Amino acid sequence: MLGLGTEMYRGGVTEEEPYQSLRAVSFDGTDDMVFYQDDDDWHGGSNNGFTISFWLKEGTYSTKSIFSKFQDNNNYWRIFFSRNAASMNFELKVGGNVHAEMITDDAVTSYQGAYTHFVISVRTDSGNAFQTGSYIMINGTSVDVTNTDDSNFAQSDFNNTGAPAWAAFSNSRMELDQLDEFAAWNNYLGPQAGTAMYNGGSPIDLSKSSGHYSGANGPNSLHAWVRGEKNFNGLDTVVNGSDALDSLGTDSAGKNVFSLGGPIIVNAG
Repeated sequence: MLGLGTEMYRGGVTEEEPYQSLRAVSFDGTDDMVFYQDDDDWHGGSNNGFTISFWLKEGTYSTKSIFSKFQDNNNYWRIFFSRNAASMNFELKVGGNVHAEMITDDAVTSYQGAYTHFVISVRTDSGNAFQTGSYIMINGTSVDVTNTDDSNFAQSDFNNTGAPAWAAFSNSRMELDQLDEFAAWNNYLGPQAGTAMYNGGSPIDLSKSSGHYSGANGPNSLHAWVRGEKNFNGLDTVVNGSDALDSLGTDSAGKNVFSLGGPIIVNAG
């Protein structure tokens, strides 16, 4: 899943055995965030879509963005919970207009307080592909969604210049109790791969192939990956102070990763 750490890997071919995650990353909602250097891998034009996966334990699903690529108030895309957890949403805005939305038909309140696995996979190659192919998966199961797109939908809509970021949207920072095993792929991965990632509730090493999570539908298109317990040697992430910009090394594509504020490593569970 998309990660905050210094240790991120390009995919391999070794089958992965389930493991127990021991650590997760916690954001205080005041100034904490982790973000990536923008590059073409984060744009919709290089492949037929992108996929984001993460485990989240959250006490309150209030209105909050989990992940966003924000250029300005008129140009961004984000994954967020709507007010009172009425839904999980993906939203794409271009030139001040919403060009695409994906919204779960049912509320997600029942997942509050439990470690929950989410996969959001977005088709970018056409409006019809977005409507028919994009999905949200929760704990290994695709949930009912309503997908809509604007007549001006184009693959270039996803090419804004914002920095991809966790726990941030515009100038706002989001409180996330425990975010773990987060990753991104610069490709659309089908539901079979999403189910394989969930692995019946036992996370897998996403840098290695396992079942339907393999090849182009797996680690070969992995952009950035990290385990929570691998971040910062398990220590508090503040290096130069809470207001400082800290470098966290590079992601699997060799791009820079940074933090602000001071998200911390906590025991998972």
